[in-house]
Amino acid sequence: MPAKEILLRGQGGEFSCLITANATADIFYLYSKARDVNTASTALDFLLTTYQVVSITHEDCMEALALPLSDYEDALVTVCAKKANADYIITRDDELLRTCPSVEAISAQDFVNKHPL
Repeated sequence: MPAKEILLRGQGGEFSCLITANATADIFYLYSKARDVNTASTALDFLLTTYQVVSITHEDCMEALALPLSDYEDALVTVCAKKANADYIITRDDELLRTCPSVEAISAQDFVNKHPL
């Protein structure tokens, strides 16, 4: 499973992993609904020790709104990735894979293929 490999390699310090601040709330919500609050807390704790959180400012939101992307969340991720000087956005979102304007968007499998152990 490439996403798990990326998480573990990031946790091991092989590369820096980033996540947007708003994604932490989404992840917690989804885990708490799928499982329970304790599982959500554990999952988020793992992510917060693995990932650096990229803050989102008013200016970031305005820049995202101005991007020619139909999905605002994708636009916000793109702005945050650019702001953090990220090399890649790793995603399963087919539209973002095709349309990301400023940072290379790739699938987890493609990332692992580009960066083998």
